[in-house]
Amino acid sequence: MIRFHEEQRFRKATIALLLGVIAFVVFVTVAAQTISRPDELIIVTITPLVVVLVALLYSRAHLDVDVNGEGVTIAFRYLWPARHISFADIVAVEMRRYRPLLDYGGWGVRFGLAGWAYTTGGNVGVKLRLRRGTPVLIGTGRPRELEAAIRAGMERSADMGRQAT
Repeated sequence: MIRFHEEQRFRKATIALLLGVIAFVVFVTVAAQTISRPDELIIVTITPLVVVLVALLYSRAHLDVDVNGEGVTIAFRYLWPARHISFADIVAVEMRRYRPLLDYGGWGVRFGLAGWAYTTGGNVGVKLRLRRGTPVLIGTGRPRELEAAIRAGMERSADMGRQAT
């Protein structure tokens, strides 16, 4: 039984910027060199294919956040392995604004001074403080719903733990 599900994608402007930067670097590199050896020709030929594959990967990638009876699952499809955090491992949850570049170094799966972040854009998320390990921030377009679902799961998990003892 899923209490919360959200699927987020990178913004098209982010993908376009990524492609633009990569294309610019490739263009400058190719323009700065004269192709005098066959191995350079292979690199110049393969590089645009790699750029297209990276762009395709980013355009298909999405962040899935699920809250169910077991805990929180964060999966960055096509880019990063899924991460499951059980309610028993969460000691605090808070909705908060964050600075993607300053706090985490950008968007995507990031590890910064403030801990782990899973984001596709924006500057609002839900931060989980864990019993062990560094905090985890989940970027979301529905922060109040995500926070409420996690709190409800934590309460239910705590109630079940008290009943078991």
